[in-house]
Amino acid sequence: MARPVVAVMDSMDQKDDVFGELLRDKGYKENDIKIISQDDEEAKHYTRYFEQGNFVVTVDVEKDIGQKHKTDPGENLRKADPLARQEHPPHHHMKRGL
Repeated sequence: MARPVVAVMDSMDQKDDVFGELLRDKGYKENDIKIISQDDEEAKHYTRYFEQGNFVVTVDVEKDIGQKHKTDPGENLRKADPLARQEHPPHHHMKRGL
């Protein structure tokens, strides 16, 4: 099964920057990150990404597809924009193109 792509690199010189961001900012572990080159057996799953660069960076994620992401319902209410809440927008907003 194909893993989600998080980055496409032109060369391995970019590895430290990409790994740093994924480890530090995104919270992935080093053993969850995999770099696939065009010569790898798994490359056939990522052919469209190789048009952008020579290496594809994928991560291993644990997400049950049948379950939604857990969010704090109060978080939606704290947003200033009423259309940002996860509810059906009023029809006059749709007519105005918002």
